[in-house]
Parts: sequence; C-alpha cells; structure tokens
Amino acid sequence: IGAYLETARLLRRWVASHTALAGNRRSILFAAFGAEEEGLLGSSNLASELGTPMDSVVAMVNLDMVGRLRGNPLTVEGTGTAPEWPALLADANADGLAFQFMDDYVSRNDQYPFIQRGIPASHLFAGLNPEYHTPADDVELLNTAGAAAIGELTIAVIWDLATRPGAVGRAASPGLAERGEGR
Repeated sequence: IGAYLETARLLRRWVASHTALAGNRRSILFAAFGAEEEGLLGSSNLASELGTPMDSVVAMVNLDMVGRLRGNPLTVEGTGTAPEWPALLADANADGLAFQFMDDYVSRNDQYPFIQRGIPASHLFAGLNPEYHTPADDVELLNTAGAAAIGELTIAVIWDLATRPGAVGRAASPGLAERGEGR
C-alpha cells in the first residue's frame, strides 16, 4: 500500500505543477481495495458500482506486491487485455526495468472484475516471496529503490492513459487465458 500511496501523492503533485498539460486529461481514480482474499469483494464492488459508464473507463492498473523487486523482472499480467500495454509500459520505463509480459491473468487478483467488464487491466507484480503472509514479512525486506522505480513507471503509464487522444484498444472479449493459481 505504501507504493500505491506514494504514487498517488507524487502524481497529484506533478499534475498540480503542470496545470497547462493537465487541462485536457481524463479523470484519474485511485482506489485501494480490501478483501481480495475473501473473493475480490472491494474491487468487485467498485467495478460494479462505479457510477460511471464502464465504456468511459479507459484502463485499470493494479499495483500488488511491488516492494520486493530484486534481480527479477517486473511481472505485468493482463497485457492481452489491450494491444498497447507492452509499448505503453516500454515507453514509460525510464528506469530500465526488465519486464515479463503475460497476456493472461490470475482471476484471484483485483484487476479481474474490471477485465470481466471489458476494461483493459494490467497487474504489476514483483513476484512471490517465502515470507508472504507470514510474521516474517517485515519492512526490512522491502526494496525501496525497486518500489520507487515501479511507482515512477506507474505514474508515467497513468499519465499516458489520462492524456492520450484515444482510449487503449480493448480485447475482443475477456476470454483470455485465465490462470487459477496465484496468491
């Protein structure tokens, strides 16, 4: 959640200092979800109760477990939900992060309710670790530089999505390969 909050804070500061560029942008909504492990309750609720026509939602970017990037590529799941994801991420990659693009997605993550509604969604993920969901998963194990690089990438991606003249393409159907494994 720390990377998410810092990304939101920095993007807000950047938009405030670049008002001329921000004038014709789409709205940006940051939402933190709870109850993922209980069945995606938070993200499912937002996706179904957004109060905005879903065809006006351009994309969803999910940051989950991004604090432990160490010598491995950043996994980006769901790139098959829009043909632009790989190029958009590569263009935004000022820090030279290595990527592992995955067209498919895990159905137990918070981007899934958006994919079900035809919204292009990507999931940025630094990988599983042995301490996940254990008392040993502590702040000393975080890679703050890696999390910061992921945050900067996310800001650039969100800004591109908010200011591009058209929307990203949508997959013909949300029937992409769905992987049941996950966290």
